Amino acid sequence: MFLELDQRLEFLLQQRDPHAAIDAMATCTSPKHLVWWGCMCGWMTWRPVPPGPDDHVLKLGFWWVNTGDDAYRKAALELSAEETGRVSQSLLKAIVNSGGALPITSSTAMLPTPDCSGTLVKVFVLGLLGQLEPLRCMEQSQRYVQLARYVLSQPLPALPDPAIPMVAAAR
Repeated sequence: MFLELDQRLEFLLQQRDPHAAIDAMATCTSPKHLVWWGCMCGWMTWRPVPPGPDDHVLKLGFWWVNTGDDAYRKAALELSAEETGRVSQSLLKAIVNSGGALPITSSTAMLPTPDCSGTLVKVFVLGLLGQLEPLRCMEQSQRYVQLARYVLSQPLPALPDPAIPMVAAAR
C-alpha cells in the first residue's frame, strides 16, 4: 500500500500538483502515519522552535505515535477543549479521532471514535500553508509531500526504552 502511495506522490510532485498529493496522503495511510507527518510538517514550518502551545501539541502527537497509549489521546481531547482558534487544533482532533475506543473516565467507560484523522491532518497541513505567502506556500507544499514520502519510507519513531512515559512528559 505504501509503495503505491509513494509512487502516486512522486508522480504528483513531477506534475507539480502538490495539493493533489496532500489529498492523496490524507486519504491513503494510517492515523499514526498521518499524525507523524503532521508533526513533521509543523516542526518544518515553525523551526527552530514552534510557538509554545503548538510545540506542546506536536510533542503530544509524537508521544502518541511512539507509544500508541490512549492516555495521549485523552490528553489531546482535554487540551482540544481548552485550546481554540489555533492551527494545531485540528492536529489535536486528529489524535483524538483516530479510530477505536477512547477512555473517557478513570473507569472502564469507552467512547467509540471515528477515524477522521486524514481530514483533520489535511486541515492542519493546509492551515500551515495558509499562513505563508503564495510563492512560499507552493515551495512548502512540495516539501510537505517530500516529507510524506519520507514518513512512508521509514518506520514510525519508537522509544529506545520500552517504558511508556507519563502523559505529563509531553506537556
